[in-house]
Formats: sequence, structure tokens, C-alpha cells
Amino acid sequence: MNYNIFMSKIKEPSIANSFYPANADILKELIENFELKARKPYSFSSRAVIVPHAGLVYSGLLAFEGINQLDKNVKNIFIIAPSHRSAFEGLSLSSYDQWSTPLGNLCVNKKINEELIENFNAQYNDEALAYEHSIEIELPLIQYLYNNDIQITPILVGQCGYMTIEKIIEKYYGDKNNAFIISSDLSHFMNSDKAQQTDNKTAQMIETGNYEGFQSKQACGAIGIIGLVEFANRNNYSLVRIDMANSSRVTHDETRVVGYGCWFLYEGIKNEFIKKYYSDFVIKLAKDSINV
Repeated sequence: MNYNIFMSKIKEPSIANSFYPANADILKELIENFELKARKPYSFSSRAVIVPHAGLVYSGLLAFEGINQLDKNVKNIFIIAPSHRSAFEGLSLSSYDQWSTPLGNLCVNKKINEELIENFNAQYNDEALAYEHSIEIELPLIQYLYNNDIQITPILVGQCGYMTIEKIIEKYYGDKNNAFIISSDLSHFMNSDKAQQTDNKTAQMIETGNYEGFQSKQACGAIGIIGLVEFANRNNYSLVRIDMANSSRVTHDETRVVGYGCWFLYEGIKNEFIKKYYSDFVIKLAKDSINV
């Protein structure tokens, strides 16, 4: 369905040429390279993922792998991300009809926006979203994987309890047309060893569902992450790790790094997932190694 027919108010890119290339051909080539390198070892699609939001050269491959794990049949993607530039209470939404990147335009789900305003005290706040990277950085990856034929619901999180995020996911997850991206980096500006220790602790909390003591320094998108973990806990779902890394993989500077992690939601317990999907992956891996 083409949602562009009646739309007019367009948010222009604010981080093109800094967080990702402003040239459409170069940007597409970069993402094509992610696709060549990406691992999708499981014949399984999720409808909720945690992905990083640094510049594409740093964390783009990991973010691509996460978003690529999402069901390709969904019609709307919530992008729940932390605010880095503006302080505000609650949740900020975009009043724009479309968000633009060099790869084209994505339409905002205005109907869901109005429901969020009515039911969750969200508000339109284009100023807070104007130069925020944590939502926009995910858009070119979404566009590449969904050919712009999808709506987005950008939600910027300010001073807000994690239960608000859990309730939003709970309300909209039942509709299989909806998927969720929780946008968050992990530890910031520690040396690589300390960062790995901190990020491993964060991963354990996410994967066990025991988030007691989760601190904001562990992840800038902590509220969104805990909201998804709580949703998983309440429904006996699990969060399965795709991978973890930090910026030293690209910069080769281990003195001051940013951590990245990626998980997807599985509608069941983790051991069940491993038995159902991981066994086939291991068998395929063994066969491929024999055939090399």
C-alpha cells in the first residue's frame, strides 16, 4: 500500500553525512555490504528487537542483523529510543507525516500517535526529535529491508517509567501487523575490558529477565530495554542474543569504547528456542564445514 498519497509534512534528515552517508548510492552500498556479512542462522522471525544506534560504520552491521530478524509481513514498526539532546517528561512523538532519508520517505502512523496521546500522555514534540540520532539511524535499515512500504511510530523517551513502555508493547503486540525496535547502545566510554564486564552483566539481566539494579550507565535506552524485558517476563517470553561488540572493533582504540548489543524476542522459553532452532543451525554449520 502506498501511504504517500495524502502526506505532505516531511521531516528532512538531520544526521545524514555524520551518522550515515548522505549519498543514496553510497548508503545503499554500505547496507548491501551489511547484508552480505549478516548472519541469520535461524529460520525464525521476531516482532521485537533491541538494536544499537551508533553511526552505521560502527554498529550498523549489528543493527541490520537485528532488524533483519523482524517479521517482513508487519505493517508498522514502533521505534522506541532515548533522548540524548532534550530533557522532557514522558514520551515525545513526531507530528510529521513522513520522515525522509536519502533512501526515500517513511510514513508516520498518525492513528497510533493519536492513541498514544490519548492513552499514554504522550505529546507531539518535534523540537526534541529534530536532531536526535537514536531514531533516525534505524530508518535507512528499515527502508532497505521493507522497501519503504511500511509505517513507523517513532517514540522518544524522556523522564518516564519503564512500565509505560511495557504497557505500550502489551497493547499493540497482539496485532501481528506491529513490530518493535528498542534502540539503545550499551556502556559508554569505558576501556574495552571494563566495557565488556559491564555489557556482559547487562546481557545477563536481559536474558534472565532479572533486571533488578539495572542502571542507566549500562544502556542509554535502559527504559525501553527494561520495558521489553518486563513484557517478556509477564508473558513467559525470552530475549535471545544475536551478538555483542564495541566500537574498538572498528576504531581499534580500546581505551574509550561504546558497547553494542542485539537481541530478539522469542515467544517461549530460551531452552525451547535452542532445541527448536539452534540444533538445525549447528547441523547446517557442521555440514557446511565438511563441504568446504
